[in-house]
Amino acid sequence: MITSGILSLLAVRMLVEAGLATKLYSYPLIVEKTLGQRSRLMLEVTIALTQYAFAVSHIVFLISSWKTSVTSLFGIETEIFPYAITILIIYTSISWVRDLAKFSFAFILGVVLIIITTVYVIAYSGWMIAEQGGAGEGVVFLNEAGYLSTLGFTIYSYEGIGVVMPIMATCDNPQGFKSILSYAFICLVACYVIFPELVYYAYGSSIDQSIITEMLPSDSIVVALMKFGYSLNLVASFPIIINPTNAAVERWFCSCLKQKAGTYYWMQNFSRFLVTLSAIVFAVVLADKLDKFLGLLGSLLCAPLALTFPALVHLKHLAVTRSQKAVDIGVIFISTCIFFFCTS
Repeated sequence: MITSGILSLLAVRMLVEAGLATKLYSYPLIVEKTLGQRSRLMLEVTIALTQYAFAVSHIVFLISSWKTSVTSLFGIETEIFPYAITILIIYTSISWVRDLAKFSFAFILGVVLIIITTVYVIAYSGWMIAEQGGAGEGVVFLNEAGYLSTLGFTIYSYEGIGVVMPIMATCDNPQGFKSILSYAFICLVACYVIFPELVYYAYGSSIDQSIITEMLPSDSIVVALMKFGYSLNLVASFPIIINPTNAAVERWFCSCLKQKAGTYYWMQNFSRFLVTLSAIVFAVVLADKLDKFLGLLGSLLCAPLALTFPALVHLKHLAVTRSQKAVDIGVIFISTCIFFFCTS
């Protein structure tokens, strides 16, 4: 996690430097100006697939949370398909909304819920450690069975590079953004190291769920309310999360119908329905393998997106000294190894 954080920080600082040099605050535009239109297309496909993967993981959480909540509250064992159909109806309806500003409140709600959940899980893990008098059973230094997927997952964890340039564009002093970004990354790496280490120390080998909230007491009212709040947040944020995917699909397959406004509008709606439907199908199929799925995507998509492209841009446009070129080539080499080694 620390190594991935250092590599991601190096790469994102390269992208910031490229943005300042080119006066462009858009990742795709920087790539197009530096590497050409084909590279921009590859980048946009990668971003679209990454956001699609985010949506799939969120749907897995929703289905799992709703199913366990119904079981614990009413004592009824249910199939996952009623939940999948409900999500399809809700998500299709809200994905047809064009004004994404209506869902901006989801970001504030999401931050609040993340803080509440993190504090609760830390407190509960601390209570477990005190009750059992130390570490949980089966704690090992290195899990040889899952370290490859974990490596890809750590890259996936830092996949927020697409929002860096728009945020920098809103700064009063973009030149000072690199320092702010570095401090933010240090805090993020610390959270990503301390939180999972504490949880693993408390639970040990008893962790059998990909989502840690599923390890919390299912009969707790606090946990039920927390899952309910998260569900509301995921529903409200879905149109924003899936927007890059929808925009790419519509640009590639529906642009020829722009002259016919009515047809174009309903073709957009139909394509958004298909994107949502396919995401739900993937969520149902991959629910039990979510950690491996995200680890694979981290290697396949996020390594090029978060590491390779920024290093290539910096190498071609800004690297002058031997040390700068060596760092760029090193990041490219490592990201290429992650791409092939962890997906093989």
